[in-house]
Parts: sequence; C-alpha cells; structure tokens
Amino acid sequence: MPGQTIVINFGHSVLRSLEDYTNAASEIYRHYRQGNNVIAVTSAQGDQTDVLMAEARRIGPDGTAKNLPELIQLGERRSAALLALALERIGAPAFVRQARDLGLKAKGPNTEAELVDLDVSQLEMDLKNHDIVVMPGYVAIGDNDRPSLLGQGGADLTALYVAHRLGVKALLLKDVDGVYEQDPKQSPGTKRYERF
Repeated sequence: MPGQTIVINFGHSVLRSLEDYTNAASEIYRHYRQGNNVIAVTSAQGDQTDVLMAEARRIGPDGTAKNLPELIQLGERRSAALLALALERIGAPAFVRQARDLGLKAKGPNTEAELVDLDVSQLEMDLKNHDIVVMPGYVAIGDNDRPSLLGQGGADLTALYVAHRLGVKALLLKDVDGVYEQDPKQSPGTKRYERF
C-alpha cells in the first residue's frame, strides 16, 4: 500500500468528454505509481450542472427549491462513477465513496452550505483498503440528513477541506489559477482566495 496521500480535484473544465476520464485516470495512476494514496474529487462533466439547473428551472418552483440538491448531485455522482470505471479499466484499485459514506457534513442554506465535518477515520480506512478513493465534490450532507450543495467552486472547496482535515496536499486541476468567489470568466475582477 502506498504511504503518502494526495487529494486531486478534477474540475468540470478538464472533464469535458469521456476521453477526459481516461486522461484523469492516467494522472491518478501516475501519482499512485509514485507511492501515493490518492483521493480524487470530481466535478460534474462539462456543462452537466448547467443542464440539470435548466431542467430544475423548467419543472421546479421559482427560487431555491429544497429538493434541488437531489437533482444537481447527480452530475457529480455520475462523474465519480465514470472516473472509477476508467481507473478500473487500467487496473487501478479505485473505490467510490459518497458524502454520506464519509460523514462529509455541511451547515447553512441548501445551495450555499459550508463544510463542517468529515469522518477522517473512515476515509483513512478506505485508503488503507483501496489506495484510491474517488468522491464527488460540491455535495455534502446538510440539515435533516439531506444533500446540500456547496455553491460556486464547491468541488474545489471539497478537495481543499478534505486535504486540510487529513493534513495533506491538494492539487486542483482546472482551467483557472485558483479558487475564486465567482467564476472569473463570467465576472472579471472577482476575488481570488489566497488561502483556505
């Protein structure tokens, strides 16, 4: 079993096609072959979140619906499963874990929640048994044991939070140079966070 652990976040901008999952699996396998355990945090593929949001707006109530996270989390969960399948194809020992499995909890509004807890011992046990854990970002378990979304940059925040709690390094693979308050492509001049 590898020794050190690294958390790698794959942003939606680097997971645009099915072929990108093969590339992501190769990147994970490279770190694994270097002797690292890997926690891979996935964003939804490409514009999948936007597609799901558009569906929710067409059929759901105006404003923030309490069941919105139930739909939106499907993009991240699908992405995690696709990445695990790509890893399995190349013989990497990947294991998918959901927020509920890992005790990843959040407080606050169901579409702008803030991470508050993680079952570190469960995640460490999963790494001991499987070496590579794949988990969806952007979603956690909120009030009343229901899914909550973490808002803009939620997958990045998931990766940083998990890395912080484990005391390990995080690598964010994306098309911008950090974590921002809003999408810097849509809102130029938006605040870039200096630290987590």
